[in-house]
Amino acid sequence: RPAPLAVLQAAVGREVRLIRVGEVIYFDSDARYTRVVTAEGDALIRTPLKELLAQLDEREFWQVHRSIIVNHRHIASAVRVDEGHMHLTLRGRAEKLPVSRHFQPLFKGQ
Repeated sequence: RPAPLAVLQAAVGREVRLIRVGEVIYFDSDARYTRVVTAEGDALIRTPLKELLAQLDEREFWQVHRSIIVNHRHIASAVRVDEGHMHLTLRGRAEKLPVSRHFQPLFKGQ
């Protein structure tokens, strides 16, 4: 397996930013674009999530939903909302990320 991706090129308005992968908090994908979220803001890339996942270090980035990959160092907690529903809270951020049932075993708790 090749070395994990180190830098992304992402569009921000009319400029192309170079983003170190270690600075990424999470990736959020829709049908056309993947949003790259960092402490400095958001950027867009055209790389599909499945392709991106294969290039990331799986020890650092965890897929938690079909459309979300999160840098585990930014996870503050996993909250079980009710049977079958869970979300993640992130360190220093207001948004909550959904966790698909398929990925909930990552957060079993010991």
